[in-house]
Amino acid sequence: MSIDLDYSASKTLLIRGTVRADTVEGIAPEYAAMIRRAMSQEDAEALLKEAARLYPRMTRIFIHPDWVGLLDFETRLPSAVERAIERA
Repeated sequence: MSIDLDYSASKTLLIRGTVRADTVEGIAPEYAAMIRRAMSQEDAEALLKEAARLYPRMTRIFIHPDWVGLLDFETRLPSAVERAIERA
């Protein structure tokens, strides 16, 4: 799994575990809450109204992590890359 950012993927979240998905009719409550936190009330309501028109249902993905890791290329490189640099 990676989380998209506005710039190159210098950080990647890795998750191993059990996944469950379910589909809800209409807009998922978590999606609506996220939109309302990220936007002004007016913009959020306009986006949610349009989303409701376009998406009659949404699928939610639930992850129960057994292991979580972070590849952080901003502060350190993976050991395989460091060894390749040393050999070059």
